[in-house]
Amino acid sequence: MSKRTRRAVVIAAEQRAVDHAYFCLARARQVASELSGLDAAASGKDSIDARRTWERELVSLDIAGKSLVFMRADVDEGEGRETFYVGRRVVRDEHLNPARCGLLEFAGRGELAADQRG
Repeated sequence: MSKRTRRAVVIAAEQRAVDHAYFCLARARQVASELSGLDAAASGKDSIDARRTWERELVSLDIAGKSLVFMRADVDEGEGRETFYVGRRVVRDEHLNPARCGLLEFAGRGELAADQRG
């Protein structure tokens, strides 16, 4: 496989992972939006508190048009190469685990997430 072909394969895999991360972010925003509109609490005060909590979560999920993933770091500490991605926030899949697509994992707020091992 030529260097150009390998590069294209890596870029395509990374794009799928980034697309998956954005999908997870959009799903989280949809869930927070739906939950902020629910009125199922023991009291009016509880309902107001729950709505405010979900509204804050919805605001926290807004990355204001900025890139979700903003850095890649390739590291080799003697045990094989690992690639890490740094993002603006943690995004989670439908099981509430850090979002993964193939071997790629994204984390946020300065956290590093392992992607490719070996």
